[in-house]
Order: sequence, then structure tokens, then C-alpha cells
Amino acid sequence: MSAVRLICFDLDGTLIDSQNQVHSRVWDAARQAQAAGLHLAICTGRPALGQTKAYAEHLDPTGWHIFQGGASLLNVATGQDLSMPLPDGALDYLKAL
Repeated sequence: MSAVRLICFDLDGTLIDSQNQVHSRVWDAARQAQAAGLHLAICTGRPALGQTKAYAEHLDPTGWHIFQGGASLLNVATGQDLSMPLPDGALDYLKAL
């Protein structure tokens, strides 16, 4: 059996509370997990903007994070983005539905 190496955190109701705040114990636990060799990442439906990106940078400033429900993978340190655009015509098709 392999050990856990990556923990992904949802934001709303998991990492952040109803006041859009992260309790200091969460950050303390995150640092302990990193010290134990775990990688931590945001995995959210939100885009990588504003406070959402700041949470990712605080959780792991050099790592990869998952945004927009998996449509966007972003390394917050380098800005490298592994997002894929919708194929031609897909948006028009979705609007028609």
C-alpha cells in the first residue's frame, strides 16, 4: 500500500468558513502536513483569482492547484497553466442547449 502524498482541499465549507475566513489551526495543520512530506493543493470550482488564488499561494506557494472544477491547473509560483480551451463550436452548442 502506498502512502498518501497529496491532499486536495475544497474551499467553501472545507478550508474556509461561512465568513470566508480560514481558521489559524488550518494553516498550522497545513504546515505540519508539509513538514511530514505531504503536498497540499486547492481543488475548487472557483477561478484562480483574488482571494481564491491567495488561498492557494498560502497553502503551497510553489505547487500546482486545481481551479474551475478541474478545467484549469495552475502553478502559482511560475504561472504555468495547463488549461485547455473549449473546442471550436462547443460554446455555441452549449448555449443552444
